[in-house]
Amino acid sequence: MRDNAPELQLVRDWLDNWSGVGPVLVGMTHQGYDVQLTAYAARDWRTTFSHTPIVAGSAYEPTPWRTVQRAAWEAINKCH
Repeated sequence: MRDNAPELQLVRDWLDNWSGVGPVLVGMTHQGYDVQLTAYAARDWRTTFSHTPIVAGSAYEPTPWRTVQRAAWEAINKCH
């Protein structure tokens, strides 16, 4: 799929806001990951996915949706 495909933009628009955070978190917990989403003075966010006590994916970003997406991507790629 082309990076600028209209279908891909629809998915990005859906995921890049608060309504997109929930489905990613639900999907990851359904796969057995523990999740921690932390706000730092509402300026930066950290998400960690783990199979306790082993961290599978972690990200630190300025938005909650970006940190959730990056940490999930890292966890999935590390475990497969």
